[in-house]
Amino acid sequence: MEQDHSACEREIAKALGKFQFLEEGIRVHLGSTYLLIAKRLEGQLVTRFSQKDLERKSLGNLLREFRKFCHNDNLISEISNLIDDRNTLAHKGFYIMYKHLVDETDLNELAAKARGTADKAESCIEELAKEITRVEKLLIGIV
Repeated sequence: MEQDHSACEREIAKALGKFQFLEEGIRVHLGSTYLLIAKRLEGQLVTRFSQKDLERKSLGNLLREFRKFCHNDNLISEISNLIDDRNTLAHKGFYIMYKHLVDETDLNELAAKARGTADKAESCIEELAKEITRVEKLLIGIV
């Protein structure tokens, strides 16, 4: 049983780590987008977008901002669909610390859910990297 707890904890940690990459990737994309807008509008219109505006935003809030600047609706939808799974893993992961509250069947199911969620998040990270590259190419020669 102890081994099941440890394995489940590792799977949840891996999955939650993927969400940290997603959040940071969205921050990078938005920061680059803000810079692109500022440079293109320089001297014509005041823009006060800042990377600092993004530091404390949750994944849901970042996604709301991201959808304003990204044409990849499939990626936005995939990330949006994962938010509830991420929250479930985080909350249930907390209960694993109290081993008597979780039985072995729940651990196996939760570990499987964590693996599936991590795989989906990884796919989103790969798509997000393409979007970041697209925006950064637009910055070449401007910055």
